[in-house]
Amino acid sequence: MKKEYIKQDNFIQAALSEFSIKSFDSSSLNVIIKKAGSCKGTFYHYFPSKEALYFTLVERTIALTRKEMETLPLLQEGVDFFDTLEKQALFSINFLNHHPDYYRFSLRILEETNPHILKKLQEKIGDIIWINTEYHLERAIRKGEITNRIPLNLLTRLLPQILALFEKITDLSDADRDFERIKEEFDAYFNFIKRGLMP
Repeated sequence: MKKEYIKQDNFIQAALSEFSIKSFDSSSLNVIIKKAGSCKGTFYHYFPSKEALYFTLVERTIALTRKEMETLPLLQEGVDFFDTLEKQALFSINFLNHHPDYYRFSLRILEETNPHILKKLQEKIGDIIWINTEYHLERAIRKGEITNRIPLNLLTRLLPQILALFEKITDLSDADRDFERIKEEFDAYFNFIKRGLMP
């Protein structure tokens, strides 16, 4: 790897560490530069601002996400809703397995509160949302695959939160995580959700 790319990558790795645990506003450019073992002059040679560095990480996360998602089935007419939903929900676990640092950064992105950064994030990641929730839930209700006892607007907001809850109650950040055990637990968790949604 050329020296120029090594220096730039040092900043990216340092930023990944900082931005994964702190919001954009609370992250320190000085800390990032120090972790990279460099100086401000060198930083500004590669990045015009902290924001530019942040969105370099966002772009890399999007690229990795798209690459991983190429292996996932699409929710198309005639495809079983629950089978596809389960495969797509397992994406987070697989992404963590392959790219743990970018996984943690992607979770931090979802908690961003800076209005300017949040607006730019929504513009950049809006086209890679893995499921158009309301459309596919409505279709699954029409096909009789899931219950119509729960109002659609509530279910649309509820289902992504329920799926995301698995990541909170399972220690996916543990460096010694056992992916086979995690997948077994997810299967049980998903079957619990499925039974609650079936007609």
